[in-house]
Amino acid sequence: MSSRTSCTILRATRRRASRCRSSSSHRERLVSASRPPLPSRKPFQRRSTPMPRILVIHGAGMNMRGKVQTEIFGPMTLPQYDERIRGYAAELGLEVEIFHSNIEGEVVNKIYDANDRGIDAAIFNPAAFGTGYPALVAALSQVEFPTIEVHISNPIRRGPASQTAAVSQGVVAGFGVAGYALALHGLKDLLAAKK
Repeated sequence: MSSRTSCTILRATRRRASRCRSSSSHRERLVSASRPPLPSRKPFQRRSTPMPRILVIHGAGMNMRGKVQTEIFGPMTLPQYDERIRGYAAELGLEVEIFHSNIEGEVVNKIYDANDRGIDAAIFNPAAFGTGYPALVAALSQVEFPTIEVHISNPIRRGPASQTAAVSQGVVAGFGVAGYALALHGLKDLLAAKK
């Protein structure tokens, strides 16, 4: 075979190979254009159940904690209580909503509102609402969620027992701010047992 013929064959082979490459890439473009895009994969997420929601109610006079009667209740202020309570709840995997009022009607409305919203449980420190507040007693006895009453000190050492304690699931008294942690533990176990 002459060198001229071999060059012609070589050129023809290269052209054919080039045409094959361009037509196959054209076919790939057509196929990919007609194919719907693959859905993007979401990263794996562990299914989680919603955290139990606990309403914490501070009663009348709690805004004075750390300012008066520190010999009984200690130096902690109400915002410090709230911070500690949120910390306890986070450790236990609970969600807390904290509310304070010196007005009985506002507390009663909050209790009924919590019931309507499906709150899982409540912690109630009645403070000065301990006796002589029948509307509070009625509200706590009518709601569907359990309530644990918390007292920083032991109120029975200073006077009659709280009337709201009679309609509570349990009472924690005399452990200082740690009483809230005990109440949260108790409610978590109580709610888990109901499932």
